[in-house]
Amino acid sequence: MLSACRNVQSYCFNELSRGVLLVAIVTFLFADATANAATKPSAQELAAITERGRALAEYDSAVGLATSAVVSAGAKAESAARYIAHKTLAGWVVDFGRLNATGDKFLAAYEATQTSVPSRFEVRTFNPVREDNGWLVGLGQDLDNNPHT
Repeated sequence: MLSACRNVQSYCFNELSRGVLLVAIVTFLFADATANAATKPSAQELAAITERGRALAEYDSAVGLATSAVVSAGAKAESAARYIAHKTLAGWVVDFGRLNATGDKFLAAYEATQTSVPSRFEVRTFNPVREDNGWLVGLGQDLDNNPHT
């Protein structure tokens, strides 16, 4: 084999490379399968992950529908820089507004409330803006401090 490799070096190199690659792939797949078997989530963990995924999808849907309703109502972008959504017993409520200059009040310009038809939101416009210095302020501050969350 070595004498043949001297005559056709590139061919032998390719064959050796393929062999090394094959061994590396088999080793990786075996190691990955072993690691996955050891860290496989339990049924309870999978159920919790599924529930969080469904809650996130529900939140995302509500915010999207509320945003569409507020835009259709003629919202001004500068007065609705942030939205904060929360779920109530009656459905989702999404406040659109911004923090004031000192950051101690959330100025809600619009509020979209889910109706008995889950895909519809009723929009209330606040003029002057509705000032909130409770939990909306804290969430608004969190959004300003962590814009990627």
